[in-house]
Amino acid sequence: MTVLDNLLHEPTMLILSGSMRQGKTATAMRILERIHEENPSREIFYFFPQPERVPDGVFPSWISLVDSPSAVRLPRRAALLADESAVWSNSKNFKKGKEAEDSAKELSQLLQREQTKIVINQSLAELDKQNFRYGAVLGLKYYYRVSSVFEREEMQYLARQVSSDLEYLAKREGCSVKEFVFLQGKTGQGRYYRVKLPSFYSDRLSKIWSLVEWEVL
Repeated sequence: MTVLDNLLHEPTMLILSGSMRQGKTATAMRILERIHEENPSREIFYFFPQPERVPDGVFPSWISLVDSPSAVRLPRRAALLADESAVWSNSKNFKKGKEAEDSAKELSQLLQREQTKIVINQSLAELDKQNFRYGAVLGLKYYYRVSSVFEREEMQYLARQVSSDLEYLAKREGCSVKEFVFLQGKTGQGRYYRVKLPSFYSDRLSKIWSLVEWEVL
């Protein structure tokens, strides 16, 4: 089975990273759509801190909104997407390293409950390397060179190599680098995939985070 096959059918955590506006959310949404296509009865959730503010019609009927970024309270075999901004807005007492500690614990819980969680981050610096060693899938979108310097040393080389490969693929296929993603599983072997936008993706979806009322602490 390929990394994508495992992601669609096996419980895991996908940590998807890349520079701003490089298609991370669209890629994650397409994966959710593939999971739904493979098993329409599987429950799928999207974390949004103020779900009552999301207009009707932004999401398809098979995606439910939840106000917590944790999958622990969700049904067995559920799939959950938590965006980076969602994690930050939900963490009033956010401390450096806290997110890494929580995600490492949550990975084992996900496996026990046969769940899948997709976490979107612009940087991997705060996430625990152990996640990738014990089953999490690493997903990389395009990194601007200036963005990659903020990663751990061992990630800088991979981020730059992947970005170079994405530029080559985009030039060869005559399309945008946003259409590609690199996925690497626990075996250490990675593959490149071309991702079409999900059928329900729209500008309204990409803008819903502007609806969140931020609390100044």
